[in-house]
Amino acid sequence: MAKHAPPETRRAQILDAAMACFAERGYHETSIDEIAARAGLSKGAIYHHFAGKRDILIGLFEVWSAQLIRRWETISRESDPLEALLLDAEATFASVEDLLPLSRGAVELLSHAARDDQMRGRVADLYTASRNHISALLSDAQRRGLIGEIEPDSVATALMAMFEGLFVMKAMDPEGVDIAAVWKSGVSAVLAGLVATRKKGVTS
Repeated sequence: MAKHAPPETRRAQILDAAMACFAERGYHETSIDEIAARAGLSKGAIYHHFAGKRDILIGLFEVWSAQLIRRWETISRESDPLEALLLDAEATFASVEDLLPLSRGAVELLSHAARDDQMRGRVADLYTASRNHISALLSDAQRRGLIGEIEPDSVATALMAMFEGLFVMKAMDPEGVDIAAVWKSGVSAVLAGLVATRKKGVTS
């Protein structure tokens, strides 16, 4: 890493190190010294870019949120709504080696957010964006006649709960859960049921 790297490069370096530390030791047990050592930087360099651990955690969440939204936008433009529901998650699970630290980091972030009003608000905003995105895909599928009559927001919430639950299971049982395969099978089953509902409505 260059000695005088651009600020955005340094921030990314620190965030990567922090996520690895949080995944291994948890947010509360991780110190700024440990993050600095993992990043290969001085403690002062960390504080030059972030006010403290909480600021780093918020930075991680902002990066994850921005990446998620960009991926949704790309997939929604390039796929039909039912295919997009599968591709959304497949893109998330593309780097299998990153799943364990990501799932542990997500559990740690949610645990902290439950006790931090600002973080809880940010998580709630992302949940709202997620629900709106999935609901819009389902509504589009309904308009195209691809699925039967459903309540898009309710189905979107159920799919989100499945997604979150798989991440928690991966953190707790990393060797026993192939969340990419389970997600694809589970969503495929849900979509098959929605398509079957449409066909039943057409023939009845």
